[in-house]
Amino acid sequence: MTSYPPSSQTPAGSAGTTGVSPPRLDLPPGELAEAVQQHPVAYWYLVPPDRLHHALSQLPACVRADHPLIQMMHALTAGGTAAIEESTPPDDSPVSHLIQSARLRLAGHPRAALERVHTGQIEASLPPASALFDTSRGWRPFVTLQSGVTALLAGDFSRSAGRLATATLWRLPDEVRTLEREAHAKYALLHALVGDTEIARRVLIALDRLPRSASWTEPEIDYAARLAGHLVTPDPAADARDPLLAADARELWPFGLWALLRPIYRRGHLDDALGLLTQVEHAEPPGLRGDGVARSVIPIARAMAHRLRGDHAAARAALEAADPDCDLTLSGRALVLLDSGLYDAAIHTAEQVIARSGELRRLRISSTGVIAAALLRRGDGTGATDLLRRCLAHTRPPSDDELAAMPADAARLLRALRHEGGSAPGDAATGDGALTRGEEHLLVLLATTMTRQEIADELYLSINTIKTRCHRLYRRLGVQSRTAAVAEARRRGLI
Repeated sequence: MTSYPPSSQTPAGSAGTTGVSPPRLDLPPGELAEAVQQHPVAYWYLVPPDRLHHALSQLPACVRADHPLIQMMHALTAGGTAAIEESTPPDDSPVSHLIQSARLRLAGHPRAALERVHTGQIEASLPPASALFDTSRGWRPFVTLQSGVTALLAGDFSRSAGRLATATLWRLPDEVRTLEREAHAKYALLHALVGDTEIARRVLIALDRLPRSASWTEPEIDYAARLAGHLVTPDPAADARDPLLAADARELWPFGLWALLRPIYRRGHLDDALGLLTQVEHAEPPGLRGDGVARSVIPIARAMAHRLRGDHAAARAALEAADPDCDLTLSGRALVLLDSGLYDAAIHTAEQVIARSGELRRLRISSTGVIAAALLRRGDGTGATDLLRRCLAHTRPPSDDELAAMPADAARLLRALRHEGGSAPGDAATGDGALTRGEEHLLVLLATTMTRQEIADELYLSINTIKTRCHRLYRRLGVQSRTAAVAEARRRGLI
């Protein structure tokens, strides 16, 4: 990617940033169209959306019509769903699907937006790109990142993990390094919420090493990183309400609310929690009436409050207002069904969560705890013990914070097994040392539901190359199958 036309009017970024100036808008129409066409992601990150939309609106309609990326940028910076609707090309092209996906996400329907990305074959339509070679002018990394964020908002956490993990690997020029920072911040947030806090810590350290930019998106990146840091290392002396429900949260507000409620529930301050939920609901934050996590977080939180009070019927009723396809909804439903005495239904729902959770450690541990608790309450102590021993054998022992997310009786049994030495034998041979970054990323993808061909497509490699790399990875982990590799990686805390 060559250098774009720098601004002659705007100073470079402040100290500690990349020092890259925003690109110019005061170009003749033809030159402006060509500059945006050649450097779309730089214009996206470094020019505030209202200014960019105004500049593109000055272009003749025929110029916009001849440049699909200009149409995309004009629509994505429209500032409202009605304006995006007006800017949408009336066809079934990938451009149209991407714009419709943006419209749905802005309207609070990230699940529908995610389906649009999938059915529109948007990523497949872009030129190839890799960490070393990118002919897509930054659009493929951008679409990969936005697909991961949309999946996060939809509550499809395993899909989000795969996309965001890929997005953290891009190595891009300074003018679009903000994309790399955004990917790291949101991948750390995902793991801090429902995955592995050790991964979240590592990603936050990597984020700190990436130079800041003068982008208008930096406050949201800071918010995501601050929230992830709070979840990984909470400060009980801090007043968390301001940083977790700040204006910079934008569409990430449900995760800030969820993080704020966790310690309130653990302290048993249910009236405080319900009062906070009412305040947030009256504020009408974005997406509250849509789908995904924004629709689900308040009903789930109310259900948890009713559950802790022992009103299981009210808890089940509260969950009816949540998005049934959201991973958080399924996880909450498993707990409510368990406490309602509906053990078979609780086990079935928890198994669904485990099947969908991929690499996400916290979701897997909490759902395994639901199954173990259901077995205990049915009188099958042997079955519960065997299940939790297998859990200890295939992952590092849960932390106290992770145990707090499990039903109390399952957590007590797991602590006892841990203290009795119920964990696995020592690590298998690891071959020739620590895994490379590429091998760790391959493990992340193997832990999802993606096929080998889908992984090959994701990494822009042949299926034979993927097979070779998988077999090499299995040897290094001392295993012989994909399932065993993922289990061994979880046990070692690699994913």
